[in-house]
Amino acid sequence: MSRTIFARTGTALVALSALAAGLVSTSAPAQAEEYHDPTLDLPRSTSPWPGIGPSRPFVQSINIGGVVPLKNQAMVNRTEHGLLFRGGQQNNNTTITQSNGQVRFVDTGTASWKYLDPSCTSINVPQGVGATCTIASKFADSAPMLIEVWPRLGNDTIDSSALSDRFEISFLGDRGHDVALTGDGADFVNGAQDNDRASGGAGRDWLRTNIGDDWIDGGADGDYLVGVDGQDVIYGGTGDDILIGLAGHDKLYAGEGRDKVSCGAGSDTAEAKSTDKVLACESVSRSRS
Repeated sequence: MSRTIFARTGTALVALSALAAGLVSTSAPAQAEEYHDPTLDLPRSTSPWPGIGPSRPFVQSINIGGVVPLKNQAMVNRTEHGLLFRGGQQNNNTTITQSNGQVRFVDTGTASWKYLDPSCTSINVPQGVGATCTIASKFADSAPMLIEVWPRLGNDTIDSSALSDRFEISFLGDRGHDVALTGDGADFVNGAQDNDRASGGAGRDWLRTNIGDDWIDGGADGDYLVGVDGQDVIYGGTGDDILIGLAGHDKLYAGEGRDKVSCGAGSDTAEAKSTDKVLACESVSRSRS
């Protein structure tokens, strides 16, 4: 049975889906052979906002029908454009860092690996699971490596804030109160359901939450920030940002740069400079540029 969540971005209706990963196992070690499931073959597309979000194609919609949930386990697969990390139904607490030509994953909320790509090696960590994966030579500074992260159902946290602009993150959240902290690359975050928090760091990010009372901080550079439903709080940070509140009683703070603020439906408040463009906000506080 497939469950799809719909989110509005501007005038577009974007179909979002709850996520899943591989087969349930009790305590089996990471497999040596390649593991396949239908999500590996899902279509990938680039961001609809030129220059904002990952430059490489990434999955933006997932139907879970036919895929058995992954419980208390995680997987790392290699894709054409980088790596794919998938968590199960637990509360994933994932930190992603880089060092000496490798990407390092540590998840303190996961019991075991279901599968690791042959380029990855399991490492001992004080709690949960860890792995290092070799960075392919084709991912130079001029060709960023994409790391897709798909946790599922739990209250999940991903912290990739230490990554340089050599890496781009695509985070697809699901049910649960999720937190996503991304680094210096051009990243994508979809919060899906419940009360989520997204912080983009540097880079031109596309951060979009969904159902729930959410908190978004674009960080540095020009970002595209969408609250969708709920009573959301959105900070533009530095850079020339676009802030969109849509439904709900939202609070939008433009920050530095030449920003565009659209509050949408609900009783909304905005803080913006005299040089910013503001639309459909019931209460506007202006400051000098």
